[in-house]
Amino acid sequence: MTYEQKTVLVADDDAQMRLSLRYVLGRAGYTVEEAVNGRDAVNRINAREGGYDAVLMDILMPDQEGIETILQLRRTHPDLRIIAMSGGARLYDFDPLKLAQDCGANFVIAKPFEPAALRKLLAICLGGAD
Repeated sequence: MTYEQKTVLVADDDAQMRLSLRYVLGRAGYTVEEAVNGRDAVNRINAREGGYDAVLMDILMPDQEGIETILQLRRTHPDLRIIAMSGGARLYDFDPLKLAQDCGANFVIAKPFEPAALRKLLAICLGGAD
């Protein structure tokens, strides 16, 4: 059986979070690339021949935040698998992860999360089993 390595783009303005996700997902066999905000993510997605298998998208980022980016990606890359993540607090009736899902994220995960939970969610997102 041939193993096809999946490529994931991590879009997060927190350098430590990107480094941690690169480590966790790399150890799980994924190829990981990074973007520092939504605009950077869109540019990388548009420039990468063959595309990405999935994008982990932070919601609260400077320059171009995650919700705007998810909406843009749904127009230009409707089949792209997107997992939205946020550590942002819920304010009154505003839940950034619920909004992300309403705007087209396939799955959501709240920060902080356990590495195993993310690996399992990513495997489900990509149609595999953990």
